[in-house]
Amino acid sequence: NTDFIKLLDKIADLPEFKKIYLSELKNTLNSQPSSNRLITESAKALLLLDFLEVKSQESILISHLLKRVIGTTKFFNLESLNIDFNWRNDKLAYKVELKMLFWALLACSQYSTLNLLNL
Repeated sequence: NTDFIKLLDKIADLPEFKKIYLSELKNTLNSQPSSNRLITESAKALLLLDFLEVKSQESILISHLLKRVIGTTKFFNLESLNIDFNWRNDKLAYKVELKMLFWALLACSQYSTLNLLNL
């Protein structure tokens, strides 16, 4: 992961970059309650934590984000078909559902089965 950054900037200070970026990510996540955070935001945060190679240092944060992505979402929920904006009757709602599922699956693919089972 960090090799990509080195390709872009040979003199990049990676430890400092990671520290600053991780701090900004945590500030962003802490600025709103997790119940208001979008599934895609949580999934993208998981991908960033993987990219920054801080899985072992941020296990509690990762656990919370994984619970948010996996435990609180029902993709293509059949119970919500009685509302106007639903995935079966509205193309935009279908796209939104697909994008949420894409980000959730992509994020979960970066974490071991052990992480996912310990939720």
